[in-house]
Amino acid sequence: VVAGAPDPKEALLQALDIDTRGVGDILCPPKSLYRRLSDTAYIDEWGIERRYTGLYWDIVNAPISQLSAGDLDDYPWPDPDSIPEEALLALRDRAKALREETDFLICASHPVYGVFELGLWMCGFEEFMVRMYEDEPFVRRFFEIVLDYQRHVIRRYYGHLGPYIDYTSSGDDFATQSSLFLSPAMFRDMIAPYFAERIR
Repeated sequence: VVAGAPDPKEALLQALDIDTRGVGDILCPPKSLYRRLSDTAYIDEWGIERRYTGLYWDIVNAPISQLSAGDLDDYPWPDPDSIPEEALLALRDRAKALREETDFLICASHPVYGVFELGLWMCGFEEFMVRMYEDEPFVRRFFEIVLDYQRHVIRRYYGHLGPYIDYTSSGDDFATQSSLFLSPAMFRDMIAPYFAERIR
């Protein structure tokens, strides 16, 4: 969007008579593995390399696929406390302005990825699904680390936006277009506790 030009997204929302507006997004801590490689490639804060293929930013590596549960504590995880206060204040101000100047319902978009989808991305889909069945210590330690990160971000994020929003969203990836990735029993045992704690 060119500075000063009309926002095409806002124009579309108005044309469709959408009565909600979103604030926020996935937050990227400066103290992380993030770096830009080119106009069509970057490494995200989790160490996942992504390349633009014309429609999506596809994942082209699996940075923890060769690690054991004991190796996970030494991986350079993103530092949630390095998210600048100014970034959170800017989101708060945006939500506050929407609250005071409009009658829209305001959604705080979730600021973190889900535990399961991050596992799939960081290990590779096949590798992580195998580990769900064969390497529970690895999966649970991974989920604990990600949940700890989520807690830190969520406390700061909703601490700033909470007074000005009507609802929030929450994302993860538990299914394909035709079926679940894993059984309901495994979901209840391996994922639901971390998902419930994040929502709580």
